[in-house]
Amino acid sequence: MIHEHILNYTRDFLNSDYPVKWAAMDLNAKHRPEHESANQIDNALEHFLRQILMEQKNLVIFLFGDHGDRYHGNYTDHPGSFTEIFLPFLSIIVPRAILRDHPVWEKNLLTNSHRFMVHYDLHHTMKSLMHYPDLDQVTGHLATGSYNIFTQVIPRQRTCAAAGIPNWSCICGGPQVLSPSKWSDRHIGFAQQAVQEINSKHSKESLQQQYPGNTNLSTPCMDITLGNLTNVVVYKQEYDTHHYTEHYRIGFNSPQGPAEWEVTIDAHGHIDSLKQMTRYQKYDECLDSRVSIEFCICKQFPHGTP
Repeated sequence: MIHEHILNYTRDFLNSDYPVKWAAMDLNAKHRPEHESANQIDNALEHFLRQILMEQKNLVIFLFGDHGDRYHGNYTDHPGSFTEIFLPFLSIIVPRAILRDHPVWEKNLLTNSHRFMVHYDLHHTMKSLMHYPDLDQVTGHLATGSYNIFTQVIPRQRTCAAAGIPNWSCICGGPQVLSPSKWSDRHIGFAQQAVQEINSKHSKESLQQQYPGNTNLSTPCMDITLGNLTNVVVYKQEYDTHHYTEHYRIGFNSPQGPAEWEVTIDAHGHIDSLKQMTRYQKYDECLDSRVSIEFCICKQFPHGTP
């Protein structure tokens, strides 16, 4: 399986004869449709970790996700799933000798495990470890407001804005899942705006602007129409006393495809995120190479096709 090749290659690299090494590997087993897909790599990952920790006594390992899990089959009707998606798993394995030599680092790690930590902090920390034991000598680009979780303590009152997290991706202000009885024309209007944005990506005007010398403006990508809303979630953040910003995460479908979509949009109609939730690799055989496959519905499939 592909993850075995990834693990073997990473192990060979880490065991190469070079004084300082950094490696990143991406295991996407959980992205498969089977509910137990992640379990398929458990034994191989455990074997890899045990082996590499025996072979590399000064290795620090970060195990984390880019987002959390949706724990419910139909996550669109459960606020817990919308919360968990913003809370990715994180575990850090640090050699005992390092913690024994630097007890303050261990204390900081334990404290920061209960603070609002973001991936900018992990980037900062991993770069600093390349300079071990002088972790404060890290050079190169670092995100503004990031923390080294070994040598610094993240403030208890840290906000999403201070951490560099946009409001529409902030866990602090929600979510509030609206029942269908509270869906309004405004929400429908936001979904319709998303439909127009999707269609604009393969419009003649867009193709002409991107490829001014190309006179072929025809495309297999269909214009989509709005079917139904499937969920509406509200995120509200207070930025001043009695003043709030609101963002909406709206799910909807289109009969073309058929396809499921999700848009994140603020109260002023500014789209922050737009993506197709159904599997769009099936359009590979007919897509227009000038248009992102995610936004090119070029074939009709039976209802219920993933």
